Amino acid sequence: MLPKADSKTAAGDRAAARSLVGRGSSASEGKGLLDGLGTGALQGIGEGIGGEIEESIKARIKTSIKAWAFDLDNTLYPHHCDLFAQIDRRMGGFIAEKLALPANEARLLQKELLRDYATTLQGLASRYGIDAREFLSFVHDIDYGCVPVNPRLAGMLEHLAGCKVVFTNATKSHAERVLERLGVPCSCFDHFLDIAAMGYQPKPHRSCYEALLERCRVKDASEVVMLDDLPSNLKTAHEMGMVTVLVDTPSRFARLAGDERYVDFVVGDVESFLENFV
Repeated sequence: MLPKADSKTAAGDRAAARSLVGRGSSASEGKGLLDGLGTGALQGIGEGIGGEIEESIKARIKTSIKAWAFDLDNTLYPHHCDLFAQIDRRMGGFIAEKLALPANEARLLQKELLRDYATTLQGLASRYGIDAREFLSFVHDIDYGCVPVNPRLAGMLEHLAGCKVVFTNATKSHAERVLERLGVPCSCFDHFLDIAAMGYQPKPHRSCYEALLERCRVKDASEVVMLDDLPSNLKTAHEMGMVTVLVDTPSRFARLAGDERYVDFVVGDVESFLENFV
């Protein structure tokens, strides 16, 4: 279970999310699975968040969902592992080395590329022609020892019905190493939709979500549940009609910041949500 976030800002974001009524259907292309269920359509679930899924919503998800898309980093493992801090440092080191920049300038450039291109990789590839495979291999050379074994998650994924996908802007090899540390067999998932499989076009680009539907052989997006720690990645999913689940973290990148209408559930951890459906 994730520890309770004690940030006043994060707490305020969660309170705002829990106070919403229904989905923001005006932004949606089609009728979502949870439309018409009123105040129960967006809830907070899990430690530090509270709440339980209403039986009507639980039943509708159980009978209608055909696919589950799981983000990897800060979603399948607890955010306090802070793996991304290691990745972030290596991104800066890569930029400094490849572009012959001082460390402080490399870090500023990294954040500029992230802001302007959605991912550092896309910025480096677009602006400097950096090879994606070289970059990804370098930045994911990290220590995974902080990731805890999670037999509860493993058991739930094993018994969860439907097509299950690791849906990540990272690499498949990174995902495999994380799952190994978690004690979750890769066989729990039907597909790994990583950055290479998405043609190095990251979430939240629509093509990624279309590829997800194709992989799962699902025509109706409302038959998919997507779990992610970034509201920005849930926006496209919501607009296509998917059920969206925000895994709560105190990260400033994960705060709702006006994206509340794209989130159906705010959860403390993945297990607290899945236990309703296995």
